[in-house]
Amino acid sequence: MQRFSTLWLPLLLTAACGPSEEAPVDTADTDTETATTDTGVPTETDTTPTEDTGVTPYIDGMTATTTNGSYVVALTLDGGATPGEHDATLVITKLGEAATAQTVTLSAWMPAHGHGTDPVEVTESATPGTYAAPGLNFKMPGRWDVTVVVDSADTGGDAIFRLDVQSP
Repeated sequence: MQRFSTLWLPLLLTAACGPSEEAPVDTADTDTETATTDTGVPTETDTTPTEDTGVTPYIDGMTATTTNGSYVVALTLDGGATPGEHDATLVITKLGEAATAQTVTLSAWMPAHGHGTDPVEVTESATPGTYAAPGLNFKMPGRWDVTVVVDSADTGGDAIFRLDVQSP
């Protein structure tokens, strides 16, 4: 009797459970290089969002408003939004007038890959409201969130540029 149950048990379990299914694959980890389609077939995956409506094609002088609505920041990158090191120019206005701030910082983050840049040193130029930020480095193509933090005595805020950095 023992031999019978050992032989038939796997068959009975298979029939009772129905056809086997593959375990779902967690594709939320953006560091993975492959994903599984609904059919279970592995495919190559580009971890950079391709249909992210928040990504803006770069143009010189593009603007973003700080989160609190106090400042408008215009961003210009020498050489455009391409991989590599760039000198950035920021023009900051408040109510349409050139704004001076106590501090301005600039950094970039690549959300799909979980890495970014160190903050870039920002200095005020001779022109009121204009700031220079040399050395912003986009290490690779893809979506980059460039954050400009404006801090002043009365108010401040973050302006975020969601850029599609593309190889030339």
